[in-house]
Amino acid sequence: MTDCFLKLVLRAFNGECDTAVAKVKYSNVKTMENRVNKAYKSLNKLSETTRCEITPKYLELKLQELYLTHEYQEQKKCEADEQRELREQRREEERERKEAKKAAREAEQEEQRSREALEKALSEGRLREEIEKLKSQLSNATEKRERAISRSQITKAGHV
Repeated sequence: MTDCFLKLVLRAFNGECDTAVAKVKYSNVKTMENRVNKAYKSLNKLSETTRCEITPKYLELKLQELYLTHEYQEQKKCEADEQRELREQRREEERERKEAKKAAREAEQEEQRSREALEKALSEGRLREEIEKLKSQLSNATEKRERAISRSQITKAGHV
């Protein structure tokens, strides 16, 4: 009868410990530790009449198993966080790259429009001040295009 009772107590304790280990996460180790300790105390109290007990060493081993599982869960969470950060960084870099390409295209189109307007003004023989104005617009557009190209090359190199 005592042997059967010991098996029952041991199975109950192991069941509680296995459940706690299965449910432990990076954030709830104290709750699960309290659950194991509570099961230990209550089962030892129930088995006092038969002068049986779960040894403190066995409790220590079960808690150690709980802590190791907790460390594993923490590590998994850290790795998931790192992966999420990497994905976010890649998305941000891609967004920057697209913005740089768009800015380069727009600057190129503006330069082309300015060049065409200047050529048209020269061919029509317009006033000198108007031609100077168009030349300055063309040089501004050219500088914008070069800055956009430079920015896109920097983005490609990974220096956002």
